[in-house]
Amino acid sequence: MWLEIWAFRSKAARPGLVHKTEARVVRLGLSDDAAVRAAYLSIAGSLDEAEPEVALQPMVQTGVELVVGVAHDALFGSLVMVGLGGVYTDRRARRSILPIAATH
Repeated sequence: MWLEIWAFRSKAARPGLVHKTEARVVRLGLSDDAAVRAAYLSIAGSLDEAEPEVALQPMVQTGVELVVGVAHDALFGSLVMVGLGGVYTDRRARRSILPIAATH
């Protein structure tokens, strides 16, 4: 299945900045060069940085954002976390953490 990219999103790529929407460093629906430049300058202003690191990512019209993570715990072993992505990751906390059924 092909996904049609219709615009881009831009967000700050600062390490440790977890809640980007609340920090006002996400811009959506960027459809041309001028919009991308304006988003960069706006994010720079929100962070009070002259040249912040910013990620530019394609957006698709349909689908569901997911968050996926893998961790290794000394007691529980390898775990995978899957849940709703985007702003729903923390707001709805709809995610599952399960052991990975794999061997070395």
